[in-house]
Amino acid sequence: MVATLEIYLPEIDKTVWVNCDGDSVGIGTADVVWGEDDADAYDCAVIHVCFYDDMPEEVTQWLPMINESLVYYIDQTLSDTRMCSTVSVPVKWLPDSIRKNADVKYLDLLQKRGKCAKINKNRDIPFKVFVSTEKTQGQSETDFCNVPEGKFVRFASTNECLVGFDCHTGTTTLKVTETDITFEQYINKYSSSIKKAFGLKDIDDELLEEMESLVEIASEYRIGSIVEFSNGRFYLRK
Repeated sequence: MVATLEIYLPEIDKTVWVNCDGDSVGIGTADVVWGEDDADAYDCAVIHVCFYDDMPEEVTQWLPMINESLVYYIDQTLSDTRMCSTVSVPVKWLPDSIRKNADVKYLDLLQKRGKCAKINKNRDIPFKVFVSTEKTQGQSETDFCNVPEGKFVRFASTNECLVGFDCHTGTTTLKVTETDITFEQYINKYSSSIKKAFGLKDIDDELLEEMESLVEIASEYRIGSIVEFSNGRFYLRK
């Protein structure tokens, strides 16, 4: 989908077209430029911005209309029942109207790891995590779930399962869910679980990376997805 806005700029007495497709935005004037054989006509391109390659600071003067076009694209896409239920936008380009309702530290993590924020139909960016589930147990001969349903899970000292924060027992089946606690609260709970399990006083950078990577992986799946963990890898189950 391409969302197009027509914006008049009185200071230069020009009308520009702002076209946003979710990956980039192009701004051009409504002036006509004729081709060499007078058969084709083109709008005059003013600027083209790729959300994945360019930085907002590089186009400060155009930023308000870029943000306006991106908000319009998001609204049009999420209002269309034929389209996806989420829109992915690089964190650095998130419009303020959406950013202000999101977990700041979760956004910081996504940006640090080069991930997009996934905006749902409520114009929210849910903080997604893995919890234990017995759903789809039995699809694999190596399946087991010894964690109560719906409990937070973390990496273990084995590649065969994740373990519950509190019970420290394992499960091979996980569910992706939205949580109502903040990213900081989640990391604190994860840290407390590790400290208790291994008798640690502090969490080093390697363990912090481990925690963040699990959140990053969960962010890639849709809410409600059932995921298998085995041999150190994650697999989406049908």
